[in-house]
Amino acid sequence: WNMASVLVLLVVVIVMFYWYSAENNKRIEAQNRTYAGDSALQTSNRVNDEFRNALSRISTYAYFTGEGLTEPVVTSRMLAGMTTNSLFDEFRFAYADGTYVTSRGNITDVSDREYYIEGMKGEQGIFVTRNSIITGQPSVSFYAPVYYRGEIIGVLLGMYSANEYLQHILSTTYFGEHADVYLCMQDGTVIASSDGESYEGDLLEDFLEIGAFDEAMLAEAKDIFENGGSQTFICKKNGRTDNICVIYNEESDFVLVQSFPQSITQNMIKNANRAGIILEIMLIGLFAVYIVML
Repeated sequence: WNMASVLVLLVVVIVMFYWYSAENNKRIEAQNRTYAGDSALQTSNRVNDEFRNALSRISTYAYFTGEGLTEPVVTSRMLAGMTTNSLFDEFRFAYADGTYVTSRGNITDVSDREYYIEGMKGEQGIFVTRNSIITGQPSVSFYAPVYYRGEIIGVLLGMYSANEYLQHILSTTYFGEHADVYLCMQDGTVIASSDGESYEGDLLEDFLEIGAFDEAMLAEAKDIFENGGSQTFICKKNGRTDNICVIYNEESDFVLVQSFPQSITQNMIKNANRAGIILEIMLIGLFAVYIVML
């Protein structure tokens, strides 16, 4: 009877260890998804902070540009000089009549552009150029009105190459492994990524093609892109991505997309299970010794 009791107890311990391992795996997966969501939110907030800083910088430049003028004229040479000592890649200026001057001396008409219209109303803001004439890649521009003797004489613009400007902010690692992070427009166009590479096409459609998304997940993600919100999507077990976080940034109207590598979750589960298996083997050994003693 004593030996039978020990054997029954041993079976119960083994079953409990299997149950514990399964529950522990679920806990680690849920924990990583929460962790990934919090990390993505923090990255989105850092992007917001950087945009606020850039808007503050362009407003400061616009103020001192207006204060330093002896006549209501901003030349290409002045813009080039400002670029030399600035964090912006290039400055441009739109006159009140819609004439657009760059630091390289190019002149064009922008009287129908939204940033010109809003800037002449005294507003400041952000806009994205999908294919910059200079870099051939997406660029982020910040604009603010320039005042001369109390009147708006034009709009000053400071431009960044989106990838170079945002890559260090989007760069994210989990336990030494890099995660793919993208900053997108509402139509799915990627303007910057954590690896600094340029992407063409719709990012969400690409996720569908590689199997990270199914049709239902794609529809939910597109709804976030169009109407706002945030959600963490759980990917298939056999893929390279554990989960994908999608966060709509209401302040800037951009969408942050972050993928959490499946390998990180699997390594954490393996390490946790390895410790459990060692403990289980030790207990079985102790049971064997006890049975022999009986």
